[in-house]
Amino acid sequence: MDNNNNNQNFESMMLFYERCCEDWRHYDTQIWQVTNITFVVNGFLIVLAFNQTIDIKVKVFIPLMAGLFTITLLIALIKHRLHQDIRSINIRKLERKLNENKDQRIVFYDFSKDSFDLEEIGEKNTLFFRVFKKAKAFNIICWMFTLIFLCDIMISIGFMLRWW
Repeated sequence: MDNNNNNQNFESMMLFYERCCEDWRHYDTQIWQVTNITFVVNGFLIVLAFNQTIDIKVKVFIPLMAGLFTITLLIALIKHRLHQDIRSINIRKLERKLNENKDQRIVFYDFSKDSFDLEEIGEKNTLFFRVFKKAKAFNIICWMFTLIFLCDIMISIGFMLRWW
């Protein structure tokens, strides 16, 4: 009876593990989709702003809207990354728990040496801080979003000052 209970526990943990991995992949896909959408829409709006037939007031407004769009998607990007970080923590905890099982059927790779340094979350080490400090590729994307936002603002100022 105890062996049957251990098997059920193992199977339920494996189902939860698979679900966490699916969620992690979902958020990873969302992160890259948000990035692509931001670049395409922002590029389209900037090209539209340089159209010679558009009134100057609209030309000033379009890059400002592109900047607002970029900031909004940056917030969505951060949200997806925080959710992905939680899934990573759950996956690592499950991997440790499953590897502790005496009747190991699966040996999981230990991800504890990766760039995220995902030990237990303490009060002083919030997830928001960890997202920006540890994930280097994500930092690059956030800086690119910030640069795009600043370029949008500069283009809008350029239209206000009639540089173009």
